[in-house]
Amino acid sequence: MLGTTELDNMVCQRLSLQDLARCARVSKMWHALVVPHLWRDLRWLRWQWDERFRSLIQKDYREEQQRQKSQDGGHTMEQLVQPSPPLSALSKYGHWIRLLPDPSKIFEPMYASRYSNKDARERQEARQEAEELLQHLLQRSPNGQVESVEVDTWSLERTIADLALHRVRRLHIDYNHASSGFSKLMSLLSQCSATVLQELELQVITPSHTETNGLEEEPTDHDHKSWTFLKRLSLSEWTDDADAKIFWSWLFEGCGQLVTLVLHEIRGDASFLAHAMLAHMPDLTEIVVGSQGLSFFGIPEDTVATILSGSSNGWKTVRLAESALFGETATVALERHFATLETLEFSKQPSDKVFQVLRACTNLRSFINSSTSSRLDVMAFIDLDPDTGLLRPWQCETTLKELKVRISGIPRPGPAEESSLGRWYEIQGQFYDRLARLANLETCWLGYGGRGTRHGYLEMSLESGLDRLSGLGSLRDLSVQGLSTKISIKEIQWMVENWPRLRNIRGLYQGRNGSRCWGDVECEEEKWLMTHHPEISVRDMQGW
Repeated sequence: MLGTTELDNMVCQRLSLQDLARCARVSKMWHALVVPHLWRDLRWLRWQWDERFRSLIQKDYREEQQRQKSQDGGHTMEQLVQPSPPLSALSKYGHWIRLLPDPSKIFEPMYASRYSNKDARERQEARQEAEELLQHLLQRSPNGQVESVEVDTWSLERTIADLALHRVRRLHIDYNHASSGFSKLMSLLSQCSATVLQELELQVITPSHTETNGLEEEPTDHDHKSWTFLKRLSLSEWTDDADAKIFWSWLFEGCGQLVTLVLHEIRGDASFLAHAMLAHMPDLTEIVVGSQGLSFFGIPEDTVATILSGSSNGWKTVRLAESALFGETATVALERHFATLETLEFSKQPSDKVFQVLRACTNLRSFINSSTSSRLDVMAFIDLDPDTGLLRPWQCETTLKELKVRISGIPRPGPAEESSLGRWYEIQGQFYDRLARLANLETCWLGYGGRGTRHGYLEMSLESGLDRLSGLGSLRDLSVQGLSTKISIKEIQWMVENWPRLRNIRGLYQGRNGSRCWGDVECEEEKWLMTHHPEISVRDMQGW
């Protein structure tokens, strides 16, 4: 290790579970340093229900019960003369636990009735034992953060509520309100500490009317709750159903300090939601709308526009995932936030109005097109003034640090089209001129896709005007993935000389025709970098 506590902790936080376990066996000093990080996060158990971990809890629980009996005077003469057994790992290290998976899942094999033939009495005994073990685990980790809670097992839910919810910082709840409406969920959330809860994620499953059999939830009175430290709220689904509005109104009234709102799916009229955002969330500055890979659950553009009207002080960060449609209406709704906007990420193919963001935003830091299919036409990106033929000025030219776009539309002349070479180089020169104005750019991604994937041509050669980018001295990460280029050693040497902070080059393998440097074969540009500048990584990537 590095010998400095702060630096050592930074290293440990980046190591995998397997690496941490190996480090813990090096020496006593390393063991003491690594163990808190090894035990801090047990969320890997959500996928791997390790029987050894359950056995560890059971063993520790039995030993604790025996110690309690001894302290209460129930020991025998033989027990008095026997040495105390060594402390279990849970007893020694359990106090380092901070992040737990869904506790009910850890003990599920003990009480799950649908997978066993146990009678009612045996199931009740198994459920009681699971509750006792969960209580013991939570007591061993007095500062532990319960991340996930299943509310369909009431006995475990009651234990979690009694011992954990008042000290949970990040809470995830999967909830189906088909049988009991929202009253149980409101009761659970009411027990979360107003000064501890920081992040809340609700995976709310809204049943259809046929599933509820026409059962409507009776309104339930709950005290007003205000979570003064709650900064992030994530909703898998929001609906404007009448029976849900009672819960949403109660929840949103307590989100006065919220900074980030995540909405994966929105059903119904979003006006109620936007009004609640304006009325109860004055500090809201970051919005995430939609989900990747769920484009078939598309969120209409007018709904996106309505949501974008829900910030009273202006958005700083807007992220629109694949299922959120981003067209002219949504872009117009974003205009009133141009003075505050710092990050814009979108997936769906936008209208040309999206370039108004670059022209008008005075504080823009990141402009990201995260889709694997939508592309920005090179001429629209160059953005020439039709009256003067010059580049339009962008207000973000000195603030933009991250640019991730997919550029297409640069024509590639064939052997018999020498007459079009002038126009080809003219377009590339204008493109370089546009990039050259982004003086503080640190990340510049112009393409996407794996090896063999090509969606456009951009020489990135000195002959085509690459030297116009000599002013990008802050550039650290360059990607021309998916573009056919003519980057050779002289271009690499020029980049190293003019971009002293450069650390990553993506897409170099594709070269002129997208076909060289396949497999384990190193191209000469990479060999030169490995010899002279090993700090610069040359990587291909799949996807974006």
